[in-house]
Amino acid sequence: MTVATLPSPDRRRLHVAAVAGAVWRPLRVSGVFVGRLLRGIWHSGWWFVTCYMTWLVVAITAGIDSRTAHLGMCVASAAYLMPLVGGAWWSLANPFTFDRYVAGSRRRWHWRRWARKNWDELARECGLSVQRTRIEKVTRKVRVGDRTEYVREPQQVEHWVAPYLSRVETRGDLLVLRVRARIGQTLEEIEAAVPALQVAAAATSGRCVFVSECQVEVQLMMRNALASGREASILTRNDLGTIGIVPAGRTQAGTTWHLPVIGRHTLIVGASGSGKGSPVWSVCGNLAPAVPTGEVQLWGIDLKHGLELSMGKQLFCCMATTPRPGIGGVASAPQGDRRTGRGDGRCLAPAPAAPW
Repeated sequence: MTVATLPSPDRRRLHVAAVAGAVWRPLRVSGVFVGRLLRGIWHSGWWFVTCYMTWLVVAITAGIDSRTAHLGMCVASAAYLMPLVGGAWWSLANPFTFDRYVAGSRRRWHWRRWARKNWDELARECGLSVQRTRIEKVTRKVRVGDRTEYVREPQQVEHWVAPYLSRVETRGDLLVLRVRARIGQTLEEIEAAVPALQVAAAATSGRCVFVSECQVEVQLMMRNALASGREASILTRNDLGTIGIVPAGRTQAGTTWHLPVIGRHTLIVGASGSGKGSPVWSVCGNLAPAVPTGEVQLWGIDLKHGLELSMGKQLFCCMATTPRPGIGGVASAPQGDRRTGRGDGRCLAPAPAAPW
């Protein structure tokens, strides 16, 4: 047997790296804080300047002395900077709640405003509009002798006709445009223009949903909600609601994905390491509040000797880890209390049906 001795790590290098990390992190956080604060001042500076000029005009008009004017200016500056400083600190301390109550609402408002404001240009550039000619009465000046007269006469005018944008709404990170086709336009033409609208809106994906015989919904995914984290929460029995429908995750738009578990089978297929266990534990974890009450009994079969389900074995009423010899497809597992799964016995008889 050969024994190889590895060199000990350089303690000096480790110490330098630890010190550098301890110094860099506060500097980075401070830099991000100052950057966000300056960004907020830049975007709302016009409001501060407007208030300052208004107060200055009022002070000069009313004859207020300079000391009182400066005191009012200091109070106004403090009232202006406190929300910005608090918002910058909030975005660093808890970015999830900040995005939910502040940044997310402002971002969705900008999406809706952009769509309503630029719809005519978007429809024209993406091939949804058509140019028509109509006759309008145009007023022009005519010189008659020593006087000028205004004459209205018909004239051909070119204009663009766009499909009618009946509704603009946001669902999480999804921008939904409900479009009514113009005369002479088919819904397939609007569907063909979805990739162009997606690029114009800088969306990650887009699709078209037919609503009626003359209306479609253009759904633009403005940002991928699955690429970022989310604040975890623990459900209680009151939050669970109906047992048959379980919140098993979230969609790409950021909304909650509910999975029906009664009266159906769900098959999850994927390669090793693709995350098949995530939906399994989402269902088991969200059904966990109903396990102690006896409303739900979880049965687990893990033929990897408990590698997948052993971390939550106390949730399962009966869990099989090895096939029973001699009987194909029948499994045996340790079993104790049918509600908590505690115990080291053998589960040889089926448990009673859950009171659904």
